[in-house]
Amino acid sequence: MAVTPADLQAFPQFTSLPDVLIQGWIDRAPQHIDQALFGDQADLATTYWTAHVLTATTGGAAAAGGPVASTTVGPVSTSYAVGAAAPTFADWSSSSWGRMLLQLATVRANSASLVL
Repeated sequence: MAVTPADLQAFPQFTSLPDVLIQGWIDRAPQHIDQALFGDQADLATTYWTAHVLTATTGGAAAAGGPVASTTVGPVSTSYAVGAAAPTFADWSSSSWGRMLLQLATVRANSASLVL
């Protein structure tokens, strides 16, 4: 099954993005997703990668993310650690999608290296 714009538009933060924008990034994903590493989960990796790039390139259309720098309990506040420069789409910790892609890659790499 190939990833489509509709797969990403199923998430609220991407519903207003045009198909052509989403498809453009989906088309670039194979250059960044290692088929040998992700195997049968390459579509999931493509979805995470594309969602991460869309988050980074559309001005943070998705919720803020990254390492938490501070929290306040009343009346609730959270601050994220953000560098002085704007994050690039390669800054995987800057979105929940990037962190999920890293987690998936780590799990796949670790399971591929297991000797049974």
